[in-house]
Amino acid sequence: MKLAVNLIVHTLNAAVSEGLALATASGIDAAAAYDVLEDSVVAAPFVKYKRAAFLDPELPVAMRIDTVLKDLNLILGLGHTTGVQLTATEGVAELFALAQAGGYESKDMSALFSYLSQS
Repeated sequence: MKLAVNLIVHTLNAAVSEGLALATASGIDAAAAYDVLEDSVVAAPFVKYKRAAFLDPELPVAMRIDTVLKDLNLILGLGHTTGVQLTATEGVAELFALAQAGGYESKDMSALFSYLSQS
């Protein structure tokens, strides 16, 4: 069950990162964009909890990107073993692998937003 929960957490993290990257690239301030996320249908507890980390990359690391990749590889392995197709998870793993290769391996998982914004 922990892997199933982490699948959702990591996918939500990737979606928030991509949404913020798209908003900021369109000229919307990151904090203003996050305000909208927190007041929308996607305002899951995770979104509220990680706000500070997404907006201030200098905060202490809660979960490293390389640890996220370890989880995602375990999740994909379990999907393979059980015959469950995890197409979205494969895409999320690819994003985190790119961030890791870009030097973000020791950064917090929310730094995926920074990676996407700078790549």
